[in-house]
Amino acid sequence: MAEKRLSIKLNFDEFREVLKKVFGIRLMTTEDLKHFLREREIKVEKAVKEDFVDVQALRVYLPELKKEVDQTIERGEKPCLKVKLTEREKTGEPEVELVFMGTMKDRHVEELSYWRKDPMSWTTWGLLVLTLKQARKLSAVLEKMIDRQTIGPVGS
Repeated sequence: MAEKRLSIKLNFDEFREVLKKVFGIRLMTTEDLKHFLREREIKVEKAVKEDFVDVQALRVYLPELKKEVDQTIERGEKPCLKVKLTEREKTGEPEVELVFMGTMKDRHVEELSYWRKDPMSWTTWGLLVLTLKQARKLSAVLEKMIDRQTIGPVGS
């Protein structure tokens, strides 16, 4: 018999309260975050180039909490990667970032309910699922970003 999964949609404040009460994790309020950002200079490396690639699913496992964060088209969510070419501030070296995109309504948290080994012994903690068409697009986006002018000949 198939196991039913429960999904509860939460706004940011509700999610913050759940984290605080259930897991003892305290997130800043929106006002605290605004104050924090005003008081400190936070540097975000700006993208030299960027593009987006839709994907089938993104999952991050949190075995310590027996939870997983899912974003999947099967649930009507819109998983997407932002592919960014940036330059490291300290060295100026180019880097490629694959950023998981989506608002809180575009992901959900589930209990880890299926495993063969104790989750605390897992060596994997997430995955990205692509169709072949999506994999080709990601490959093309990366190829376009990483041209000879950016990094020189292959193998250098």
